[in-house]
Amino acid sequence: MPVPVNIERLHLITGEDPEAQRELIELFLDDTGQRMRRLEEALVARNWALMGIEAHTVKGASSNMGADSLQVAIALLEKAVKGQQAPEIQPLLEKARLEFLHTADFFLDYLKTLPEG
Repeated sequence: MPVPVNIERLHLITGEDPEAQRELIELFLDDTGQRMRRLEEALVARNWALMGIEAHTVKGASSNMGADSLQVAIALLEKAVKGQQAPEIQPLLEKARLEFLHTADFFLDYLKTLPEG
C-alpha cells in the first residue's frame, strides 16, 4: 500500500516545528475522526446535504495535511454525494474510511518519531 501522506506538506506548513506538527496531527485526527462518524450517520439518515458538507471539510483538511490518499477518496465520495448517486456512496464511504484509518496509522507512527516537547 502506498504511503498515504506527503509529509513534506506537513513540514511546509509547520516550518518543521515538532510541537506544531504534533498539535496539527492530533487536531486533524480528532476532527477528521468525528467527521467520518458523522458521514456514516448521515448516510444512514440519507442526509445528502450533511454528507456533502462533511466530505468537503475532510477533503480540505486532508489536502492541507498532505493526506493525499484520503483527499482523493473523499473527493470521489463528495462527487457521488453531490450527484446523489446512492449506489456508489456506500462503497466510496467505506474506501474513505479505510483511507482515514491508514492515514491515522501513518500519523500515529510519525508522532512517535517526534522529540518530546
